[in-house]
Amino acid sequence: MLRYPSLMFFCLFLSAGSIAADVSLQDIADRAHLTLELARKGGYGRLSAGQINMILAAHNRIVKLADSNKSLNELDKLELSALEYSRARLDKLTKSVDKDRLVCRKVIKTGTRLIKSECLSVAQREERARAAQLAAEQIQRVVCGNDAPNCGGGN
Repeated sequence: MLRYPSLMFFCLFLSAGSIAADVSLQDIADRAHLTLELARKGGYGRLSAGQINMILAAHNRIVKLADSNKSLNELDKLELSALEYSRARLDKLTKSVDKDRLVCRKVIKTGTRLIKSECLSVAQREERARAAQLAAEQIQRVVCGNDAPNCGGGN
């Protein structure tokens, strides 16, 4: 049974070719993780608790599909439609389609008690989050090589 009745009507009008062929399901799930983290940290501006819950639901739906270990080509039409619906829902809720929109946040600079206002566009915030995630992954690869016993890679 479908959780969202309107999804059935959405499925009828969705074309299966709307997701780029060079994008993997894991890439889509990674993007959903990044979107959820940015939303929780205020990277898209103020969002209500209800909006955060809807973002979380869309994120969970995408992650569940990614955890099925299927490729995009192996998804049936209903799963593909649910994936596209969830992606569209994330974009709408975070208004991330408007990449030039400025979002201002108050930040405390390390080593001081002064509060400074930081205004960045959504695109800049997303790029900063992607760069931080990539840096963390690179550090983990260096520290947690295949023979590192405390990182899950060794015996």
